[in-house]
Order: sequence, then structure tokens, then C-alpha cells
Amino acid sequence: MNRAELTAFLDGTLQALLGRVRISPVLDRQGPGARFLGYRIVAIDPELRCVVFGLREGDVLVAVNGRSIERPDETLDVYESLYAATEIRLTLLRGGVEQEVAVTIADDPVRIDNEGVSPAVP
Repeated sequence: MNRAELTAFLDGTLQALLGRVRISPVLDRQGPGARFLGYRIVAIDPELRCVVFGLREGDVLVAVNGRSIERPDETLDVYESLYAATEIRLTLLRGGVEQEVAVTIADDPVRIDNEGVSPAVP
């Protein structure tokens, strides 16, 4: 994925993204002392570009780039950090097994000369 694709996707806003993915919180057990594990993907819009990550319904998203997404402020911080990320790593529980999937973000090549920085022409 290149930086322009990522930016276009993120500019669609978090609200629009959440409108295309239904999630449900997952706890390690019920009752007092229950601990948040992540968010289960209940349903996902087939046109959503999560294909890059191979996300499936039933996956539990535990962390993004090693950061928790339990509280809304954490989720927003993680979301904003993706604009500058060079890689996006998702920690998932799939079938009870923790896995990590990653996508490298390629910056568009630039030319630096006496006139400044400009897009590189192939």
C-alpha cells in the first residue's frame, strides 16, 4: 500500500470506517475481574479494503502497531498515528491463536535538488 492510498482511506474518517465494520467487545470472562481482549469483527463490508490484511469475520482485533485500542481515546490516538506510520501491524486472535499481520506503507519517491523537494518522475 502506498502513502496516498493510506491517506485517502484514513481521510474517509473513523466514523465512516466503523459504519462499514460491525464490531463487538470481547472479554476474557464474564463478571468481576473480566479483562478486555479486543474487538471481534462481527461483519465487514466486502468492498472495504481490509483485504490487504486478510481480515475475516470472527477475528478479534487486539492491538494496532502494538498499541491498545480498548478506550475511545486510545483508538483515536492510534488512528491518528496511522497517517505517519511506515507499517501497520494488526495483532489478531483467530481461532484462539494470536497472530500478527502487517502491511508496509511505501512513500512515493521524491526528488531533492536545489529547487526543493518534488515528486520523482519515473
